[in-house]
Amino acid sequence: MSADNKMPSPHRLLIVGAGLTGSVTASLLRRKFPKEALNITFWEKSRGAGGRMNTNRSASDSRCTVDLGAQYVTATPDYYRSHESFYQELISAKVLVPFNGIIEGENKKEGMKNFTAPSGMNSIVKNFLNSSDPEDIGPSLLAHTSVPFGIEHLEMDMNDVKEIIISHVKQILPDLPEPVNSRCLRWRYSQVSRGVDGSPGCIALCNSPLLVACGDAFSHSNFDGCIDSAMSVVDTFCKITSVSNL
Repeated sequence: MSADNKMPSPHRLLIVGAGLTGSVTASLLRRKFPKEALNITFWEKSRGAGGRMNTNRSASDSRCTVDLGAQYVTATPDYYRSHESFYQELISAKVLVPFNGIIEGENKKEGMKNFTAPSGMNSIVKNFLNSSDPEDIGPSLLAHTSVPFGIEHLEMDMNDVKEIIISHVKQILPDLPEPVNSRCLRWRYSQVSRGVDGSPGCIALCNSPLLVACGDAFSHSNFDGCIDSAMSVVDTFCKITSVSNL
């Protein structure tokens, strides 16, 4: 790598784990190398970024948070001096605020500084993650087959079926670039090929205990058919169990 930090293009970097170390690493690299020279991608096993700086939010009010991992940040005098630019960046962005309260069991020494994150500790990670401008993933393309095709090829080798589907997609989209990755899924979920005669909505198979068969096969195979079937189940339940609106 040359002294002026120029990198031959393209270079791609994969960071496994979107915790504090990974996010700061990405942020620092982005400050050195533009996106044209370095693309950054994260792999994270959890639903969101944070790692041990994990923040949970109330389902009813996202402003209500609880930090399940780190609760606060403590900076020793030496660390604060050597990392002052990081602290100032987070304080200026109001991600961190000084905390002067009492922490039970803390062995605080002279010159130590405590900070908390009003929006949750994972906001620290997200701040660095956002500044790293990670690579966008995609685009992706999904090809659905017809029901008759699925029935005909259900037990065929998956690789053979995938080649048939890709070949057909290329006929429709001849300029489509070669995929980086492709996957064929054998869909074994219920697919209605012939509905129940009369579209009853549901059928009570047993009254005691109550056992009801339902789904779009008992009405119409679409979104509204599912709603109709659900409403039919509720009616059947109320009639058989003699339960009405409370």
